[in-house]
This record gives sequence, C-alpha cells and structure tokens, in this order.
Amino acid sequence: MVSSIGFYFGAHQDDALLFRGEFLRSDASTPDARVVHVVTTAGDAGLEAYWWRAREKGLIDAHGRAHAADPSGVKRRFGGKNVTVYDAGKWAVYCLRLPDGNIGGGGFPRTGHASLVKLRDGRINRMQAVDGDAASVYTSWSDFRNTLRAIVDQEMSAARLRPPQWVNTADHLGTNNPNDHTDHYATSQAVRDVVGSAYHRVHWVSYDIEHRPANLADPQLTWKRDLFYAYAHAVSRDTGTGIGYFDAEWNRWGNKSYWREQRATRTTEDQPEQPEQQAPEPTAT
Repeated sequence: MVSSIGFYFGAHQDDALLFRGEFLRSDASTPDARVVHVVTTAGDAGLEAYWWRAREKGLIDAHGRAHAADPSGVKRRFGGKNVTVYDAGKWAVYCLRLPDGNIGGGGFPRTGHASLVKLRDGRINRMQAVDGDAASVYTSWSDFRNTLRAIVDQEMSAARLRPPQWVNTADHLGTNNPNDHTDHYATSQAVRDVVGSAYHRVHWVSYDIEHRPANLADPQLTWKRDLFYAYAHAVSRDTGTGIGYFDAEWNRWGNKSYWREQRATRTTEDQPEQPEQQAPEPTAT
C-alpha cells in the first residue's frame, strides 16, 4: 500500500538526477512511498532518435539503481494524449517525449524549431512527440497542462491519496533560478498551474548552482552520484559518448543542491519567498 507519493517533474531525463537526486534516492528508499517522475521533453537536443532513446533508457537504469526493476515502456492515455510509462510499482517514469526546445527556446531544425515556451506563448499551435505518435500532438498550452494534471490525478486516485503530497521541479522564478533552460522554466510553470497551492512544492535551482559553493556531503552525495552515473554509463554505453562528457556535468553541478519550499495552503497565491535550503538530512540507508 502506498502511503505517500513524491512527484518529480523535469524537462529532461537528467534534471531531477542532477539537481534533486539525493532526495529522489531518499524517497525511493522510504517504505510505502512511490516516486513518480515525469519528463516533459525527449531531451533530443535536435539529434536523431538514438540520443533521446539512450537518455530515456539511462533514466530507467538510474531508477532501477535506487530500487531494482527494469519495466518495459507502454503507452497510456492522459489528457487525451499518449504518454510512454515505465511502471515498476515502487516508482514510475512518464515520458511525454516533446521536442527539446534548446536553451533559449528557439528549438532545433529537426523538430521544426518547436519548443514548450512557444506553445506556452501561443507562437505555435502544434507540437508533436518526437516518436511520431499521432495521438501525442499538443495544440495548446492547455493540452500540455491537462496531460500533466491527468497524470497527477491518476496517480493520486490509484493510491487513494489526497493532497498535499510533495512536488519537486525547477524554480520558475528567474530571480531565484537565473539563466535556466527555457524548457525547465516552461515545465515548472505548467506544474505550478496544475498543482496550485494544494500540494507541498519544492523548487530547485538548476544551472546557476555551478556558481555556488558545494554543500553536499555523504551519504547524500553518494546517493546522488550513484543515480547520475547509472544514467551516465547507460547513455555512454548506448551512444558511444565518452564518460568524460558526463564527468563535466557532474563537476559543474553534482556536489551542490539548492532549493526553496512552499507548503500547501488554502489560497492560490504563492507564499513569500523562502530562504534557499542547504543539504538535506539523511533519511535513507
């Protein structure tokens, strides 16, 4: 029986691993807790399918590292769209596979320069999953949010739980999380609209932690490293990318973790900004 759900929403497969991995690992080790990880884009970087497929497989390997399992992906319907789901019982990964929008939101030629921020701003009215699924075409920002909402609602209903649960995603505020990827901002803004103030929310800082002091120590540092490198070795193996590519990412962000919290309230207004937190207290072994 599931007594709690930890939701993680990332734009790309490695976002939660790099910027919130120690908590993801902790949640995965909590008895009767379920981890639900939603990835909104394919993280394709405008490349051929081998790249995003390897990243997706790497993410499944990372979750399997935390709680052994290797489920197959199946298509399920949420908000009228097909979403690929890997469900291992203890954890589930939902992959919308929408085109990577590039850091500045301009997209890539291979996917028609589509991006989440363009969909949000009404600059495009069609965005299709990169796997070509005709039942995964989004024609509005509401389409996108409704799919995320349907995933949350289904998970809560299946577990017979009610809010609040914890929802983790990138910080949507540029003042707290400057110079982030536009896919990160767009995903977190949609999540904010979907969960409102009914859920406890954690907003992590992404790229900017490169410029902040290291603040993670063991065991959290090891938890996070294990998850990220399970992903990294899988992607490296399947694509021939040297592990040095992933070492560089880890060296920028791996030993740091910054975030703020907002507790559930009865209003739809954001609470006053909270101080960023430091490394978490150990909760898993």
